[in-house]
Amino acid sequence: MRAACVTAIWAWCVIAVADDPAVVGGGKVKLQDLAGSSTLVTIVIKNLNAEDANLQIVEVNKDFVSVVTAEGERNAYRLSDIKEIRVQGALVEAKEFKLDENRALGPEEQKVVARALERARQIFDASNDNQMVKMDAAVLLAVNADTAALDYLRQLVVSNDLPTALEAGLRLYLVGDAQTAAPVVSQGLVSGNRRTRGTAALLSGLIGDHSVEGALLNMAQDRATELSVPAARALARLGNRDVIPILLSMISDLDDVRSEAGVFGLSRLGGDDILEQMRVKLDKETGLTRYNVVRVLNALGDPTGKSLLRAEMLEIPSLTKEAALLLARGGDPGAIQRLRDHLATRFNPTDANLIYRARAAATLIENEDRAAIAILMELLHLDNPPIVKRVCQLSAATGKRSLLTITSPMIESLNPEIALAACSAAVALVKPDYRQRLLETLP
Repeated sequence: MRAACVTAIWAWCVIAVADDPAVVGGGKVKLQDLAGSSTLVTIVIKNLNAEDANLQIVEVNKDFVSVVTAEGERNAYRLSDIKEIRVQGALVEAKEFKLDENRALGPEEQKVVARALERARQIFDASNDNQMVKMDAAVLLAVNADTAALDYLRQLVVSNDLPTALEAGLRLYLVGDAQTAAPVVSQGLVSGNRRTRGTAALLSGLIGDHSVEGALLNMAQDRATELSVPAARALARLGNRDVIPILLSMISDLDDVRSEAGVFGLSRLGGDDILEQMRVKLDKETGLTRYNVVRVLNALGDPTGKSLLRAEMLEIPSLTKEAALLLARGGDPGAIQRLRDHLATRFNPTDANLIYRARAAATLIENEDRAAIAILMELLHLDNPPIVKRVCQLSAATGKRSLLTITSPMIESLNPEIALAACSAAVALVKPDYRQRLLETLP
């Protein structure tokens, strides 16, 4: 598709000096700030609404922007043909190219991916009595260019009841077909069903539907968590800064879901104004609100955030585990060792403890600690479907193809939801664009 987009752009060329296109999702970052950085961006083309993802900007001049693709190819786009440039992540420098994503698959890895797609086909064909499962299987097939599976999802969007249409829309987002899903968003936001409205809000943020920002702002002020949280998150994804006062209130909320939405939104929007307000709050707040402020500062790259995580939060018993994860993701040696020590101790196998073990192991694997793979393998063999599905998601999130082979036994599960979770992980590990979209939908 990238080649087609570039060809179309050159076909429409006119001689003009273009204004810089909007940069979305990077706070106040400007186009010139992205040039030469390792930040990944998505370029959205005017009129076509086509999206080219996972690009690095290498040069910007008065008429063109030059990029390098994940495959190492260099392309040029005329600025006048670009609708917007989306920063992929909360911050500049938030995500870098990974060698593991670009290496060739080994024979065993190829077999796992081929079997994952074959298994998805089997489940798709056998799930006429379970529409949600059939839709999930269709996603994996459509990502692999199966037009029949893609048409199936598109038909559900235009010809079914609203809740089903929205669910199909979410799956079209995963496939990368955002525009087909757009028409059902406005319908969903005026539904009398709260769950339907919440799903519509989620979808609006994922597909970048700016036309509904007014309705989302109203929803974000609702005290009902199932309305305010997806609306606030969607507005942050859309780069809407009018939601900042709501997010500032949310980070102090006693409801964990609302406070997490506040941290997400402020971290996603970024900018000097948010940094300044976090520094002011740091002098006033205590307890969990202070912890949330520190998390935002850390996410925005402020050195104070990391130092306070290490000096304060890591030493508070109720916060130690989460602080260790945050620091370890940034490569902190002390936090990485804490995770290793934690995994080596005896534990009570509650669901919460099992999920934390999976998160800790995945974080260690991201830091190239292959010994932690054994922890994930152990968890994958539990007779606990929710835990197994979460482990598959975390495996996908690492982006480490070394985890491909551990998904193989779960691909053969007789439980179609577990099998599809494993198939999804396998596909995500070899298709970075799909993985990026999948991560946006995960808790």
